[in-house]
Amino acid sequence: MQSLLFIGKKNSFIGKLIIARLKNNKIKIIFFNKKTIYLKNFIKKQKLKISFLWTNFGFEIDNKIIDLINNPRLIIISQTTGLNHINYDKKKYSKIKIISLKNDSKFLMSIPSTAEHTFALFLALAKNIVVSFQDVKKMNWRRNLFLGLEAKGLYFGIIGNGRIGKLLGKIAKSFGMKVLFYDLKKNLRHISLDKLIKKSDVISLNIDYRPKNQNFINKTHFNKMKKTCLFINSSRGENVNQRDLLFAIKNKKIAGAALDVLEEDSLWNEKIPKSYKSIINYSNKNSNLIITPHIGGYSKQALENTFERIINKVIKFIK
Repeated sequence: MQSLLFIGKKNSFIGKLIIARLKNNKIKIIFFNKKTIYLKNFIKKQKLKISFLWTNFGFEIDNKIIDLINNPRLIIISQTTGLNHINYDKKKYSKIKIISLKNDSKFLMSIPSTAEHTFALFLALAKNIVVSFQDVKKMNWRRNLFLGLEAKGLYFGIIGNGRIGKLLGKIAKSFGMKVLFYDLKKNLRHISLDKLIKKSDVISLNIDYRPKNQNFINKTHFNKMKKTCLFINSSRGENVNQRDLLFAIKNKKIAGAALDVLEEDSLWNEKIPKSYKSIINYSNKNSNLIITPHIGGYSKQALENTFERIINKVIKFIK
């Protein structure tokens, strides 16, 4: 009998969906819901050969994990577009397959969750939603402290005119914003990165992660932005030089930032490493930096729809 190791809780949203959809298939489902450090020992104790490994952000799948599973035809499943957390030697384990949402562009155009969250981050920053709510919880009612911005008429610069960029552009236009696009694939709608950086009141980074995109936005760009500019990143933390960003905010090079991602966050499991204390401390003490825990694509509808897409691919491999 084939077996599927799911890294997550049995009673989680996805865990319940997996049980429901695979109950009539000849496959044993194994659940692992402990800390990452216990995963290797857990795999060692498994008597059944693991045919499928269903993972997610927070658990790095490396050569050691693959060696322990010892199945050259293993199928790795990840309900994500990014695969930073899957870091095994592709040449050494060439017969392993990965089922994910990466490059599934046509289907993903029907999932607006990340674009919605990105614009919500901008609104939260522009309207002082987070900081004013925190003040109200302290029994204060001081509207004079929280002067906000209107979206209408502002230049909204989108770096990366892919599926999220396109959806985000539509949302921004519906608010009466003037949308600017930059993309490596040039067309008549796009302007240069330099022009976008200098002209935009709001800048949203929406490119994928690949080694050449590391630190794509850095101090060179922050120094050219308007001092009133708001910067949004819901792509990957590695695409922005985090130190340069924090320096730009602290030294009023830009007005503020809202982030749904931090460097290497796809490897974290529920806790932020202590090495990130400086950016978290700044966010705790200041209202012009908002951080959410990579939840852009984490909506009920998105999870249900992407799960169906993934599970239908998985079922084809069950013997």
